[in-house]
Amino acid sequence: MAMLNIPRRTFLLRSAALSSALALPSNNLIAQPRFERNPFTLGVASGYPQPDSVVLWTRLAPDPLGDGGMPQADVVVRWEIAADEGFKKIVNRGEVMATPALAHAVHVRAQGLAPSRWYWYRFIAGDAVSMTGRTRTAPAAGDAGYRCGVGKRLCQETVRRSRIRVSSSTWRLWARKSTTPHLSMTMQLVV
Repeated sequence: MAMLNIPRRTFLLRSAALSSALALPSNNLIAQPRFERNPFTLGVASGYPQPDSVVLWTRLAPDPLGDGGMPQADVVVRWEIAADEGFKKIVNRGEVMATPALAHAVHVRAQGLAPSRWYWYRFIAGDAVSMTGRTRTAPAAGDAGYRCGVGKRLCQETVRRSRIRVSSSTWRLWARKSTTPHLSMTMQLVV
């Protein structure tokens, strides 16, 4: 058996270099992927509304119940947010990388938006376009036209003891111990 005669210092330096090279992300990138199935099967979502921004979310997963159906490569995803449903007045757009490390999920903060306004958004990956989502920005601080409703769910014993006035129809729903009171409160709060 032949032994390599490498000084210890050289061996450690080469080992460290090899370890570092393996730890670096690869340049495996699919800029214009072609999908056999819709990669936006999980839809689109938005949240965290601010007066000038919202967060948009999607995940590329042609096979969401399996392994996701995506290759182990980064995919460029474009996004657009518009003031109209037909995307004729695009307010902001950009690109984000969907990586295997995040299961090809992307989160984007769309900024430069007007307060208390509806917007439409979509994502584009290669030749696939997501369904259109609709979102709304939060009102500006001190906006006098902003209304907020709050509902409180109580058990019937609490209602009886505290002598809170409850409509007879809502009382019957509570008496059946149904989750319908939540629906009832929601319908009463919605304008």
